[in-house]
Amino acid sequence: MIVSFLFDDERIMPYRDSTAQDLLDAYYNLVPQATEGCYLLFDEIQDLPRWSSFIRRIAEQHRVSIVLRGSSSRLPSSDIPSVFRGRSLAREMWPLSFKEYCSFHDIEPPRFSETYTRREHEIFEKAFDGYLVCGGGGVPAGQALPPLERMQLRAATERIERQRSQATVR
Repeated sequence: MIVSFLFDDERIMPYRDSTAQDLLDAYYNLVPQATEGCYLLFDEIQDLPRWSSFIRRIAEQHRVSIVLRGSSSRLPSSDIPSVFRGRSLAREMWPLSFKEYCSFHDIEPPRFSETYTRREHEIFEKAFDGYLVCGGGGVPAGQALPPLERMQLRAATERIERQRSQATVR
C-alpha cells in the first residue's frame, strides 16, 4: 500500500503540531491493513514544523518505508543522512536524455552518424518537440501524463531548481 501526503495543499494549512499525525491516523483508519506495512510518500514535508522528529518517530515505531520529497533551502538532500543518522538513502533524479526519452516512447534513438529519410526526420522532430515540452525530457513518472500535466510537472521542477539555485547563492 502506498499513500502520498502533499504538504503544500492549502486545505491542511495552517499546520498544527498534530497535523502530520492526524493525517497518518486518518489513513490508518481508512486502510487498517496499512499498519502491517506500507509506503509513505511525503511531499514538501519541509514546510511542516518539526517534520524530522515526526519522520524519525514514524520510521522507528511503524512498519513503513518512507519517501521524502521537497524543495527547501533549509535542508539540502545532502543533509538528510545526517538528520536520520544512517537511516536514509539519498537519490537524485535527473531529467531524461533525448536518447532515453526516445527509448521510453518506443522510438529508435537517432544515430548521429547516418542520414535519415524524411519520415525518420519527422519522427525525430516530433519527438524532440515532446522532449522540450517535458523540460529536457522530464522524469520517467511524467511520461504517461497528458501534455498539459507534463508542462505543469515541468513548471514545478523549474520552481524547485530556482529555489535550489537561490539557496546555493546565499
